[in-house]
Amino acid sequence: MHAAKPFEVVLAHPSPVIRDALGAWMSSHAQLHVVGQAGELERMVELCSLQRPDALIVDVMLEDKPSFDAARRAKAGRASMGLCFLSDTCQDREIAGALAVDAKWFIALRDPPESVEAVLRAMRRNERLFSPAAATRIVHVPARAGAGEVAKGQRLSERQREVLRHVATGLSKREVAVKLLISPRTVERHVANIMSILDIHDRVHLARFAIREGLVEA
Repeated sequence: MHAAKPFEVVLAHPSPVIRDALGAWMSSHAQLHVVGQAGELERMVELCSLQRPDALIVDVMLEDKPSFDAARRAKAGRASMGLCFLSDTCQDREIAGALAVDAKWFIALRDPPESVEAVLRAMRRNERLFSPAAATRIVHVPARAGAGEVAKGQRLSERQREVLRHVATGLSKREVAVKLLISPRTVERHVANIMSILDIHDRVHLARFAIREGLVEA
């Protein structure tokens, strides 16, 4: 009986220490074979061209730039190669970027080890899976509104994001109304819609969401 073909991956992360640690962990816990490591976008693209791995596992940021476009280029012409993104912060805009390039896997590094391992095992089976911190913030958009999946925060309008920024700083609805030159009732309606979209139902958690997404400073 022939041994199963190794599942080969290219691993891209800005830190060589973290790359080595992640590579060793992936090998021992999910039998993934790291055939190349990169800390730069162009080197990552080059390695995928040379090694033709089964998957690219890449941090959402390399060289202080989002890695999504480079990951798309790395995958060009290799339809069978899957994309997996890693994130420390797991912001909605990162999830949206992964969805936009048709990523099969997303690992929020703050999730417990067993959840990360589940994503890696799904990778070997070629089954799509986002770890819990990311998966819980993905919603399906009906066909009439533009078929597909989006991160919850991406469904906010620019006006709603503006209202959220002010609410998250602790301003009252009346103070927000004065700043935006709208009525307090309109602010109240915006806040209610924001809470409904995000499935967040108090101002404290709204503020935490805004901080996590970089809308306001902590």
